[in-house]
Amino acid sequence: NKKEGFEMPSIHIHLAIAERYVEKHEINNKNELLEGSIAPDFVRPKSISHYSVIRKEKVSVMQELNDSANLRNYLKENEIKSDFDRGYALHILADELFFKEFFTEEYFEKHTEEEFFQNLYKSYDALNLYLIEKYNIEISDDMEQRIDDKIKETIKRKAIDKNQKFENILPVNKVDMFIEKMSDIDIDLYSKNELNKS
Repeated sequence: NKKEGFEMPSIHIHLAIAERYVEKHEINNKNELLEGSIAPDFVRPKSISHYSVIRKEKVSVMQELNDSANLRNYLKENEIKSDFDRGYALHILADELFFKEFFTEEYFEKHTEEEFFQNLYKSYDALNLYLIEKYNIEISDDMEQRIDDKIKETIKRKAIDKNQKFENILPVNKVDMFIEKMSDIDIDLYSKNELNKS
């Protein structure tokens, strides 16, 4: 199942959010936060590590993507006690908001699911080098040992073959705005409010 293993957003976007978060908020352990910020993508099945909303009825691709991560479900089972937890919660929230920010139902009316995934991955690849350089992303040896092979391969594929034809569905300025918006959030406060919603 293609959806089961895909990153949303990419590891590089998550690490960029974490790097900016560290600059904007008081934290004790940067490495823990960075590690937490990509940890959910190491665990299979992703529906469990991302606390997905599971529906019985068939829903649109857009709804399925929006259901694929749920911060509230995470918070019902976990407390935020460490920087690792902060990174983890930030990851879940970024995944929950990502598709709402970048896509609409109209997009999926005009594109097949296959086209979407192809465009998404190639757009990630096209962004990687930019993100690594702009946000000073480094993968520590420690992290790399825990990263599964699929993600390792993604990290190594820094740039894209210029001859590949694809529709870039992740405009750089929009991605930067998303990274800023996500890293502005005080995840402790946001989580508290999220739990208190009726």
